[in-house]
Amino acid sequence: MSTQFAVICVTPQHFGNSEGRFAKEAAETEFTGSTMTYSFDSPRADGGPAVLMFEACGVDSRYNVMTINGKDISGGPRRATEVEWQGHIAVIPEGTLKPDGPNSLYVESRSLSGESEGNLDDFLLANMVVMYGTGR
Repeated sequence: MSTQFAVICVTPQHFGNSEGRFAKEAAETEFTGSTMTYSFDSPRADGGPAVLMFEACGVDSRYNVMTINGKDISGGPRRATEVEWQGHIAVIPEGTLKPDGPNSLYVESRSLSGESEGNLDDFLLANMVVMYGTGR
């Protein structure tokens, strides 16, 4: 089986509602606000399970949302300390990636109680990459 990868985003992305919150930790951070949808291709994806790898910093809420093509991605973003980046690996379920069209990675910051408004969790994500098979 051969594998391929898609780079979704390299520079740190700041999710949440407190712009400038991470100016010290990551000066090159791009403030996304509470949500962001990233589009990426996965040519020749074989329909099997895939892997999403990324780094996170400052994640507090267990209710933050991460989906690919509308399917929940368990394993991310999980709690991560505020002072250092932590690597995360999440399994993308079988049949999620589209081999013939764009895929959508959706990330949403939520409050500590799971609300999509109010005091949202401020966190950073960077170096997001999807690795997938191209033949079984």
